[in-house]
Amino acid sequence: MESFAAVVGIFCAFLALSWWHTRASSGGRRRVRLKPTPRSSPGDGWDKAVFTVARAHNLSATAPSKTTLRSAIGSIDGLPVAIFAGRVRDGRIQRLVTRLEVDVGLPASLGIKAEVPVDSLGLVSTGNDTKVGSADFDELAHLRGLSSYALTAICSGAARRALTQWLEAGGSIANGCLHFPLKSTGDPATIEAAIGRARKLAPLLTAMPVGDADWVAERLREAALSDPEPSFRVHAATELFAAYPRSRLARQTATELLAADLPMLRARAASFSEAKGAVDVAHAVAIDDAAPLQARIAALDVLTTRFKDQLQTHSALTALIGKGRTTLAAVALTAAADIRPLPLDVLVPLLDVHHLVKPAVSEILRHNQAAQVPLIAGLSRELNDDGLLTIVTALGTCGDTGAVAPLQALKGTRQLRQAVTASIASIQSRAIGASEGQLTVSAAADGKLSL
Repeated sequence: MESFAAVVGIFCAFLALSWWHTRASSGGRRRVRLKPTPRSSPGDGWDKAVFTVARAHNLSATAPSKTTLRSAIGSIDGLPVAIFAGRVRDGRIQRLVTRLEVDVGLPASLGIKAEVPVDSLGLVSTGNDTKVGSADFDELAHLRGLSSYALTAICSGAARRALTQWLEAGGSIANGCLHFPLKSTGDPATIEAAIGRARKLAPLLTAMPVGDADWVAERLREAALSDPEPSFRVHAATELFAAYPRSRLARQTATELLAADLPMLRARAASFSEAKGAVDVAHAVAIDDAAPLQARIAALDVLTTRFKDQLQTHSALTALIGKGRTTLAAVALTAAADIRPLPLDVLVPLLDVHHLVKPAVSEILRHNQAAQVPLIAGLSRELNDDGLLTIVTALGTCGDTGAVAPLQALKGTRQLRQAVTASIASIQSRAIGASEGQLTVSAAADGKLSL
């Protein structure tokens, strides 16, 4: 016991000595350890901003938690509104999302957002993207989730212009709601500005019963008749005729569009309208030199599919084939050959024209047994080498031994002479036109011709 008491005494003496040394070194002042001043949380500004906006619009504000910031819910102008703050899973991680949400009652499957570059080359992620016929809007917007005709109806008129402004500012549409991103640092003015943008767009979208077929058809009709953008009018009319082929409204619209100011609209209307004047409208567009090329081709397609037996169709095709050096002449030529055989005195002169026309002529002549006489006559024409090559090749396919002598007499380049040799060999292999006891022509070893 005495030894234990001695140890305790020594320990107490050591503590007393340590206390005295500390007090002496501090000048007799008592040292106090202060607690560090807590720094402001990143969400403090957001909480204050949300609380301010919630109070201004009579929204109910929720209390922040350890994992999320303050949110607010309620209604503005009769629309459900949420100033949302929460964690959203993005792949394997969760990230904090702060945004304004306004429920405008659109289908949950609808998605509209701005195209976003995904790499340094400026490529964009499009995926299952629907186009609505407006070049600028289609370049900006990524649309999905509904039929093409329903999306066209949604994006017509003033709604398209308002959606353009919404997307350019950073907004989007998903799950039936308008979404607008907000900074978590918090600024009442920024949140109020987002609410102001949503209040302009929302009235244009809340009145859209997208599931109502009659509403969609009427919306497409209005766009086809009066939308300020010509290409959108054409697209809306096309969607209306394709989606509602038996609709009286669609037929009525087509009849009205036969007198439209746009040639392409008149061509589209002629493809669908049951009015007696539809064929005349298609014919007028096809031969109108002032009309855009695509409108004229569309009108030709109407003539050769719906009205191929009509006099106007033959008249239009003949007039366009006479143009010779144009894309339209090539289209007309092919279309005409599909309807009825063309006069060879029309075809052969076209061999000396633009490369767009010549392949169509060549294909027609190659399979036409009656083409030999005008083709042989064509050898004496002042054609360029390409035109002569086409005739020589065609004769090799459809000619008989009566074509051999004119081919032998033909002078020209080495390529032309080689083509002559090949065509005569082709005729010889078929031996068409040679009777027993007659001479036939064959190719000699040196590439020349022999009997």
